[in-house]
Amino acid sequence: MEGLYSYLGVEKARFGERLKLSVDVPPSLFGQRVPAMLIQPLVENAIRHGIAPNVDGGTVRLRVAMTRGRLRVVVEDDGVGFGRPLDGDGEGVEARGAGSGTLVGLSNVRQRLRTLLGPDCDFHIRSSPGAGTAISFSLPVEEDTDESSLIEAGEATPTRLRACEHDPR
Repeated sequence: MEGLYSYLGVEKARFGERLKLSVDVPPSLFGQRVPAMLIQPLVENAIRHGIAPNVDGGTVRLRVAMTRGRLRVVVEDDGVGFGRPLDGDGEGVEARGAGSGTLVGLSNVRQRLRTLLGPDCDFHIRSSPGAGTAISFSLPVEEDTDESSLIEAGEATPTRLRACEHDPR
């Protein structure tokens, strides 16, 4: 989470009052493991593709909660949204190569979740043009998860949820 909080601090300095941030991670979830490079790319996309194009800016929210024994992560923005309404697992919203707005980061996160979780993958996109986008996923929570199992699956060392030492808002 340190990398994410550093990134949010940089973007807040860059966008100033145009970017509002809300991070809601209950203290009871501090220490939970989240595979690397799942949350940050979604937050980056929300800022780059949702908030930056909006002249008035907007808000990016990161919420983490425990729901039915799973860690639920939601990244949402009130920015420009996709060019068409979306409500589903993101199937059909595929990357189209390098460059702005090509969905590479989103596709990579979805694929990473599918690789790690297989049929247990839970990934959802909801978006309305002009009203923003919410992307959510959930992870099974196992008290004695061995970090090496995530590394063997091709993931970098998992990050642990924690409080932000400096308020990025």
